[in-house]
Amino acid sequence: MKNRILKQSGITLLTVLLLGMFSTVLFAEKLQYELEMARMKYERLYKQYVDSLNNTVTGTKSSLAEEVAAAKRQYETVKKR
Repeated sequence: MKNRILKQSGITLLTVLLLGMFSTVLFAEKLQYELEMARMKYERLYKQYVDSLNNTVTGTKSSLAEEVAAAKRQYETVKKR
Protein backbone atom coordinates (compact mmCIF):
# COMPACT_ATOMS: atom_id res chain seq x y z
CA MET A 1 0.00 0.00 0.00
CA LYS A 2 2.75 2.45 0.99
CA ASN A 3 4.77 1.54 -2.09
CA ARG A 4 1.76 2.16 -4.33
CA ILE A 5 1.18 5.63 -2.85
CA LEU A 6 4.85 6.53 -3.38
CA LYS A 7 4.66 5.31 -6.97
CA GLN A 8 1.51 7.37 -7.64
CA SER A 9 3.08 10.42 -6.03
CA GLY A 10 6.18 10.00 -8.19
CA ILE A 11 4.10 9.69 -11.35
CA THR A 12 2.08 12.77 -10.37
CA LEU A 13 5.24 14.77 -9.68
CA LEU A 14 6.76 13.67 -12.98
CA THR A 15 3.59 14.67 -14.82
CA VAL A 16 3.59 18.12 -13.20
CA LEU A 17 7.26 18.61 -14.07
CA LEU A 18 6.69 17.58 -17.69
CA LEU A 19 3.72 19.94 -17.98
CA GLY A 20 5.84 22.74 -16.56
CA MET A 21 8.61 22.09 -19.06
CA PHE A 22 6.09 21.91 -21.90
CA SER A 23 4.51 25.24 -20.93
CA THR A 24 7.97 26.84 -20.72
CA VAL A 25 8.77 25.66 -24.25
CA LEU A 26 5.43 26.95 -25.52
CA PHE A 27 6.01 30.34 -23.88
CA ALA A 28 9.47 30.58 -25.43
CA GLU A 29 8.06 29.73 -28.86
CA LYS A 30 5.31 32.34 -28.47
CA LEU A 31 7.83 34.95 -27.39
CA GLN A 32 10.09 34.13 -30.35
CA TYR A 33 7.11 34.45 -32.70
CA GLU A 34 6.13 37.83 -31.21
CA LEU A 35 9.71 39.04 -31.52
CA GLU A 36 9.88 37.99 -35.16
CA MET A 37 6.55 39.63 -35.99
CA ALA A 38 7.55 42.87 -34.25
CA ARG A 39 10.90 42.88 -36.07
CA MET A 40 9.25 42.32 -39.45
CA LYS A 41 6.71 45.10 -38.81
CA TYR A 42 9.45 47.49 -37.73
CA GLU A 43 11.60 46.68 -40.77
CA ARG A 44 8.64 47.05 -43.16
CA LEU A 45 7.60 50.39 -41.69
CA TYR A 46 11.18 51.63 -41.60
CA LYS A 47 11.58 50.78 -45.29
CA GLN A 48 8.35 52.64 -46.10
CA TYR A 49 9.60 55.59 -44.08
CA VAL A 50 12.95 55.68 -45.88
CA ASP A 51 11.17 55.39 -49.22
CA SER A 52 8.88 58.26 -48.26
CA LEU A 53 11.89 60.44 -47.47
CA ASN A 54 12.80 60.17 -51.13
CA ASN A 55 9.31 61.37 -52.12
CA THR A 56 8.00 64.89 -51.78
CA VAL A 57 4.90 64.05 -49.72
CA THR A 58 5.60 65.51 -46.27
CA GLY A 59 2.36 64.35 -44.59
CA THR A 60 3.29 60.75 -45.23
CA LYS A 61 6.73 61.27 -43.73
CA SER A 62 5.48 62.46 -40.36
CA SER A 63 2.81 59.79 -39.99
CA LEU A 64 5.23 57.07 -41.03
CA ALA A 65 7.86 58.42 -38.66
CA GLU A 66 5.39 58.01 -35.80
CA GLU A 67 4.47 54.48 -36.92
CA VAL A 68 8.13 53.52 -37.22
CA ALA A 69 8.87 54.86 -33.74
CA ALA A 70 5.92 52.95 -32.28
CA ALA A 71 6.93 49.74 -34.06
CA LYS A 72 10.50 50.12 -32.84
CA ARG A 73 9.32 50.63 -29.25
CA GLN A 74 7.12 47.52 -29.50
CA TYR A 75 10.01 45.50 -30.96
CA GLU A 76 12.36 46.63 -28.19
CA THR A 77 9.74 45.81 -25.55
CA VAL A 78 9.21 42.29 -26.90
CA LYS A 79 12.97 41.82 -27.27
CA LYS A 80 13.54 42.67 -23.58
CA ARG A 81 11.15 39.92 -22.41
